[in-house]
Amino acid sequence: MYAVQILSSRIVWVVLIPRMLMLLSSEVMLESPSFPFFSQVPGLNVSGEELDALTVRTQFGGDEVVQAKAGAGSATLSMAYAGYIFTENVLRALRGGEGIVQCAYVESDLTDAQYFASPCKFGKNGVEEVMGFGELSPYEQQWFEKMLPDLKKQIQKGKDFVNN
Repeated sequence: MYAVQILSSRIVWVVLIPRMLMLLSSEVMLESPSFPFFSQVPGLNVSGEELDALTVRTQFGGDEVVQAKAGAGSATLSMAYAGYIFTENVLRALRGGEGIVQCAYVESDLTDAQYFASPCKFGKNGVEEVMGFGELSPYEQQWFEKMLPDLKKQIQKGKDFVNN
């Protein structure tokens, strides 16, 4: 929680809590906002009110950074750093590093959507295993169900763009 309060950027959670990358990297400019899987963070125990506040803060952290900069910038540095960490770990895996788990937006059968961001085990050949994302809390399940139809539309929109 310290990172969100100090840095006000949802992307920073990617770096500090690697298990949550999948939820944050699943942002594909959806009409329904992305949502955090806080139930996947070991030892996190927050009240319903705190969970609501953390969820909003995580979803709109980039906007908060822009507001703090009074419109004179964006949260791109946080996104660039998250991209750097991801790339560094994937390259390490391609060079033979073992046990490297990074979340990635990949084709999978974990959901009804053709693509979804989830933890993936990387190795010499790239993605070696698409891992599950664990059981969702009832709170997260409602967000998930709200987001999924829009995600599927956006995937189709992207496929149509590529094919035309």
